[in-house]
Amino acid sequence: IVMAAVQQTGWALEFPSERLKDDPEIVMAAVKEDGRPLRYASERLQDNKDIVLAAVQQNGRALEFASERLKDDPEIVMAAVQQTGWALRYASKRLQDDPEIVMAAVKQDGSAYHFISDAKLKNDIRYVLNLASTKEIKNLQEKLTGNLQVLTVEQAEKFMQEPGNSLEY
Repeated sequence: IVMAAVQQTGWALEFPSERLKDDPEIVMAAVKEDGRPLRYASERLQDNKDIVLAAVQQNGRALEFASERLKDDPEIVMAAVQQTGWALRYASKRLQDDPEIVMAAVKQDGSAYHFISDAKLKNDIRYVLNLASTKEIKNLQEKLTGNLQVLTVEQAEKFMQEPGNSLEY
């Protein structure tokens, strides 16, 4: 009965016993239907790479309910941000600063830029200018500033070399 319920709607995983929330087949069926019910899975299954991967591929925001270990797994986080760029918010701090993962997240959703954990990538002018070449970031810049000043790479690098200057959003 529980298997049929979670196959119809993954959210049915909220109601069975703890024993059934620790059953890999039931949880896998639930997260394949909708990734977010990973929140109701046992801690053991929130740390199961196959189950979490299936969940984030279905809905990247399911990363929020993954174990800390899997929030630091590049394969899991990349799958999550490719599905929903905003999932970068739930990645480990280390992966929030991984250039490849950040680029994938921002390409999927420009607002993911806000979840870069450290100023290191934001202050890397070439990286930021590469991000700025994506349509999503250009739209985000227009929303945030409304009055963009366009600089050449050389002008921006010269500005960044002056004491006290850094890029911030």
